[in-house]
Amino acid sequence: MLTALIAGLYLGNAAWMLLDPGGWYASVPGVAATGPANSHFLRDIGFAYLLSGAACAGGLGQPARLGAWLAAGSAWPGLHAVFHVAEWTHHGLPAAHVLAGELAGVVAPVVLAAAIIVARAQRRNSHLEVRS
Repeated sequence: MLTALIAGLYLGNAAWMLLDPGGWYASVPGVAATGPANSHFLRDIGFAYLLSGAACAGGLGQPARLGAWLAAGSAWPGLHAVFHVAEWTHHGLPAAHVLAGELAGVVAPVVLAAAIIVARAQRRNSHLEVRS
């Protein structure tokens, strides 16, 4: 269920960026402060989100390999989140409405994915210890 939410977030963001990059740029708080819109670049990022969402969704049909699919799908968003946190430490926190959006849309999905991956690994390892 949570993996489907993460996949849906990434796929929805990808669709918005690919189909309406100008609308995405104008609607996401704080994005316009990063420089002028570039629809080619925004679509490039949309394709990265598309791949991330597809990888996360790919794990839904393979429960035994969900952690690997989720890790693959979260690799780029994870780097993106680390970059945002680094920006905050270097430049200070953005305005509250921008920070809220970045926490909810950039950082939280990666933290949630990492928690799912760790929980699944711990559960798998505890089952292995019981069998030994």
